[in-house]
Amino acid sequence: MTLLPFAFCRFSTEQFSLKTLQRLFVLLLSVFIISANSASAQGCLKSGEGFNINYDGYTTNTSSKGNTITFTFKVQNTGNRALSHLTFSLPSNTTAQNPLNTNKNFRYRIENPTSSPFYGFKFETFGEGPKNGEMDVFSYTIPLPANTNASTYLTNVYPFISVEAKAGTTSIITKNFIFKSIGGCEEELDGPITALPVTLASFTGANQGQAVELKWVTATEENNSYFQVERSTDGKTFSQIGQVVGKGTTKLQQTYSFTDKAIASATYYYRLRQVDFNGAAEYSKVIAVKTNSSVTGLVKVYPNPASAALQVDLSAFASGSYQVKIASLTGTILSQQAVEAGQVTTLDIQALTSGAYLVLVQGQDLNQTKRFLKN
Repeated sequence: MTLLPFAFCRFSTEQFSLKTLQRLFVLLLSVFIISANSASAQGCLKSGEGFNINYDGYTTNTSSKGNTITFTFKVQNTGNRALSHLTFSLPSNTTAQNPLNTNKNFRYRIENPTSSPFYGFKFETFGEGPKNGEMDVFSYTIPLPANTNASTYLTNVYPFISVEAKAGTTSIITKNFIFKSIGGCEEELDGPITALPVTLASFTGANQGQAVELKWVTATEENNSYFQVERSTDGKTFSQIGQVVGKGTTKLQQTYSFTDKAIASATYYYRLRQVDFNGAAEYSKVIAVKTNSSVTGLVKVYPNPASAALQVDLSAFASGSYQVKIASLTGTILSQQAVEAGQVTTLDIQALTSGAYLVLVQGQDLNQTKRFLKN
């Protein structure tokens, strides 16, 4: 904190009244409080491919709505190709608040969040961006969980900030930088760690009646151990439903797929959690798939006619429990049992007399009937 000149003055009751001294005390106290509440981390300058990016550090902000952390970067492009976009990484499941630039000569579209080239948010130039030594200042804010110290949060949850700078449209220059979020420069961060583990080119999902088919394509991979496939019914709370082994390290395009069979008629949300061999993980964007599974699932009954046993196949049904009943043609229920979807169940029909009967399948907003003959 910078000391004010008042510290070197000699005061007396002849020169100042008690009220004046009280005002000076309040002024000094307010300066101390402001400095404490907005203490900023030490900055760091990194350069490469014509870009000079200075991380000015973070500032903590306190308000009645909760605490936040603001990060500021000065970006200069000394090359003759105009800046096309800047991407900043974010903690998982976080979106940037109040992303801003200060140079009003440049305008940007904000993609928040984005999964390309990593999970974060993007400033994409609208028109021509800085070039030939021009500079802009970028800032963004993220929420700080209640009762959490900023330095502890940054160290444990958001230790590094990845920045991708790209210039040009046809002849493109790209440079990735990694900064220590807590502040200061560490030269080892300029080494191989700047390579992103996985570049996800696309992630899509399609309703296949009784299932959702997920497909994703990677452009490059480095130390990619596996993908966890996660699903949610509200877009907020996710749980793992599967795992797909990665290709390790490759610069060739790879295609992956996963089928989610345990669905009903609803809207489902999916995301990927990509995990490296060292345990580090990144999340993909979230996609939504609307399903209508009840219209295509048909019960299969065989053999028909049957003598001693009847097979009821619910393998094409949406997940859940169903009541399988045998009834006479007049509707009298002769037997029933609960059956889970995805199974083939054997019904004992030895006690039935010869003739025609009905198999009723009910549940999950579904009601289907099949007729069979008992020999």
